[in-house]
Amino acid sequence: MAKMPQEVISFLEGPGNRIVLGFVDANGAPSVLAKGKLIIVDDETVAFADRANIKLLTDFKANDKAAVIAAGDKERFGYQIKGTFQEYQTSGILFDQWAGSMEGPAGDLVRMGLIKVDKIYSFISGAHGRQIA
Repeated sequence: MAKMPQEVISFLEGPGNRIVLGFVDANGAPSVLAKGKLIIVDDETVAFADRANIKLLTDFKANDKAAVIAAGDKERFGYQIKGTFQEYQTSGILFDQWAGSMEGPAGDLVRMGLIKVDKIYSFISGAHGRQIA
């Protein structure tokens, strides 16, 4: 596992970032989903909202690897996180806080997925593709 440096955490928590979650299904086919934001659980874990996307549950049961791209408003600025899916949570303090802060009906958040960070790569101009954690 890797620890996210503070600049990565600050970037992920900042406004205006585009988040894309990638995974591989049971047949080995890659898939990606746009996500509104990530929640930083701790310096080794990120969480994403799942609004009843049943397909993701079966994909993560087949293959627990995940990748996240977080891109900022600036051209070629962001990070790639490679990690391991841990579990879905459907209750608890973190789930309740996130559900209460989401736009739309309160029942929109069905579960949240947790990913342990394995590696982080830079998308910053001049350091593109460099592993930073």
